[in-house]
Amino acid sequence: MNPKTWPKRHARGHLPHAKSRKNDMQSMSFMFTRDLKQGIMPSRYGRETPDYKVELKNKDKALDKRLTTLLDVSRSPVNNLSEGVSEFIETCTMYMSYWGEVVFEILRDEKSGEAEKFDSLPPKTVKKILWQYIQFIPKQDIADDGKRFIRVPSEHIWRITMPSELGGVRKHRKMIRRLNELSNTTPQFTFEGLDFGSKDGFEFDYHHMSRDIAIEQCTHRFGTIPSFGQLKHTMEYYFIANRLQSALAKALLREHIVKELNALMARLDIDNELVVSGIPTAKDIRVIAEELQQGKVSFADALDRAKPLL
Repeated sequence: MNPKTWPKRHARGHLPHAKSRKNDMQSMSFMFTRDLKQGIMPSRYGRETPDYKVELKNKDKALDKRLTTLLDVSRSPVNNLSEGVSEFIETCTMYMSYWGEVVFEILRDEKSGEAEKFDSLPPKTVKKILWQYIQFIPKQDIADDGKRFIRVPSEHIWRITMPSELGGVRKHRKMIRRLNELSNTTPQFTFEGLDFGSKDGFEFDYHHMSRDIAIEQCTHRFGTIPSFGQLKHTMEYYFIANRLQSALAKALLREHIVKELNALMARLDIDNELVVSGIPTAKDIRVIAEELQQGKVSFADALDRAKPLL
């Protein structure tokens, strides 16, 4: 759908001004947010999940086509419901990895009130106050009309938050801030002298090892950051177990988004449900992790069974 033909929107779209971006991504938080969506859904060109599909619990070709259009929130064209759901979940994951939530305005037909499009809103600008939502436009981003506070009817807002098992919104944002802090590989004081802190007893190797451990502790709900690699001085079992934790986090997040999608369908008076199959579930990953702990499965087999999510 061409943006010029979209239904009337209430919220204000804007590009955040540089001064309003207080927590830009640093190296570790960037790697985390980039890696989280990798493998959360099968690639349309991949061969690792040939049985992957998304279908309606009750077959309905008209609804299938409508949902494919409704869920098209990315820049990549989609051809069917499976591709549409896959792209939608990846887009939600991208936003949620940064901010712990994603907020959409449900653009509705002015006459029928039927939902026609989802429009993602700038992060952290929409707040619920009593029974309504208010969009707060940062002072640096005020539009030509000078408005800073915009009321958006609650029936036009759809908010998906990070599931509590993965920390929820507040803990997730706290984790991202901590990863930003841990991205600095060298303390500032080491640059103040020509000895790089050696006279004060500073040891680069020990500092780096301590920082790596702190990063692992920070992302424990999501396992090891894939791009970060294996932590030095740890056994292979630890590395494999953390890779499985990463797969579990992705499965939990994917299932949470699908659950929220089905809840929205009920909210829109759509008497049907989306069913995703052909990809490892959170339950499957937990079984693999338990078998690994009990020595019933080899490292290679464990990774192979969870491979689509890694």
